Amino acid sequence: MERISCVIGIYSALHAIFSDGRQADSWIRRPNIAPQFSGQTALELMMVGQMNGLRVVRRYLDGQVEPEILPQPYAMYS
Repeated sequence: MERISCVIGIYSALHAIFSDGRQADSWIRRPNIAPQFSGQTALELMMVGQMNGLRVVRRYLDGQVEPEILPQPYAMYS
């Protein structure tokens, strides 16, 4: 159940980040320089790390989505 939740969350986050569906779908195959990935693709990390890899990718993407959703503090008071 957790595996399915991670996969759906990853898919949803990618499509929230990228407006182009092809770009969202290809992101997992591109090397990533973020420290969590160490130059690997998200797909490599998910395949090698199994559940832990899925969790790392999901947390990373959730962190990329959240700042865009939450209002900026200064915008609330200006």
